[in-house]
Amino acid sequence: MTEKRHLYVIAEPGPLGTVRACKIGIAKDPRDRLRSLQTGNWRKLKLAYISPPCREFFDVENSAHKRVVGNRLGGEWFSCDVRDAVAAVRLSYSEIVGVPKKPTLWQRFKGLFGQR
Repeated sequence: MTEKRHLYVIAEPGPLGTVRACKIGIAKDPRDRLRSLQTGNWRKLKLAYISPPCREFFDVENSAHKRVVGNRLGGEWFSCDVRDAVAAVRLSYSEIVGVPKKPTLWQRFKGLFGQR
């Protein structure tokens, strides 16, 4: 069975609060991915969005890329507003995977005490 992965949006901030570029990608650990990308980038990157994990990550990523394809800089990098990149991922996720469900009050209560 396929492992679950997160989708993420990483933004490269520009001058005066603008965004130069956004990366839409998949990773087991988006924070670790941010660290690896930051190593090769002299500008400070920011993790703008992390989706809940899913198994359909390739389909969601491809759909999100298609939504912003007119702004492609190269690879998985796009010249678009970070809100547009996040909206592309969230909309693709909800269409393919469904809307993430919030845990019920009972599930949260059990989680506090380590019960399953």
